[in-house]
Amino acid sequence: MGRFNEILVARYNRYLQKLFGIKGDAPVPILASEIMPSFSLFSGIENRFLESWYRYGIGIDIPAGAAGKNGQVRLRNPSGSNVLGVVEKVTMNSTAVLTFGVQVGQPNTDLGTLQAVSQKQLDGRQTNAASNLVCSSDNTVTGAGQIGGDIWASQVAPDVAGAELILEENQELPILPGWCIAIVAKTAATEIQVSIWWRERFLEESERA
Repeated sequence: MGRFNEILVARYNRYLQKLFGIKGDAPVPILASEIMPSFSLFSGIENRFLESWYRYGIGIDIPAGAAGKNGQVRLRNPSGSNVLGVVEKVTMNSTAVLTFGVQVGQPNTDLGTLQAVSQKQLDGRQTNAASNLVCSSDNTVTGAGQIGGDIWASQVAPDVAGAELILEENQELPILPGWCIAIVAKTAATEIQVSIWWRERFLEESERA
């Protein structure tokens, strides 16, 4: 028989134990006297900064490469960064009819051109002008340069609104240390435009295991 105010669904117990770094079993009776578990604190994008989230954005135009060469953009979270990145927005467009693919994987290398992510913060209160994540691009990738299977694909056409990956918050993509998101042009020798917005914060000790 469960105790009063005890959660019997194991995954919620594990969640609270990890979130608050509590040792032992059934944390809710202990928490109840100190804190009421609730997830209604967030009220607007302006409060991300108060929660220690730093937000960044970048827009990249990649000229058409040579025959047989594809354009690609990567946003990589270096191993050992101790930072959690969350991709909030990705838009893609092209000067020609083109299919984009989005991949997630664990490459240890960047593409040929490193994109500056300093002075790209989306909140003037941020003291970190440069992101901990690494953005790179290239138009000399052969065969679409796979880092993993496509998790999303869409076709765009010139003079039409581009494709957008994330339409609501449950579609945001966490990028953990060692992981990367790649936006891949499936058609070679074509100019592309890619914009990415993301937020990042340091991992809590309880999140590192």
